[in-house]
Amino acid sequence: MQRDLRDNPAGPDGQVRPPDEQKRINEVLAHTFKGEVGKAALDYLRSISIERACGPFVADGELRHLEGMRFIVGIISQRIAAHHKGETRGNPPDPDPATTFTTPRRAAAAARR
Repeated sequence: MQRDLRDNPAGPDGQVRPPDEQKRINEVLAHTFKGEVGKAALDYLRSISIERACGPFVADGELRHLEGMRFIVGIISQRIAAHHKGETRGNPPDPDPATTFTTPRRAAAAARR
């Protein structure tokens, strides 16, 4: 008897897949961005997406494009974190700090803890 995919939670990309496929995707992305070269590539992607700030006069289309880039880099980061935690189902339990918005005040408070 085949299991219903609705029994599985959606992954970070919002797609429902069997746990073994979620695990395989996590592993592929973790290995793709492994080592110094992989970390440099992911750092570059973060710098042009997540870490990029736009001014108040940014065009709607440009902002939507940037948000799409941020979403993709966030998915990659979440899947890498899930692989390192050994998770096979859906989203990792804790968000990746690199993809989570925080203010300087919150970052300072977290550093004091």
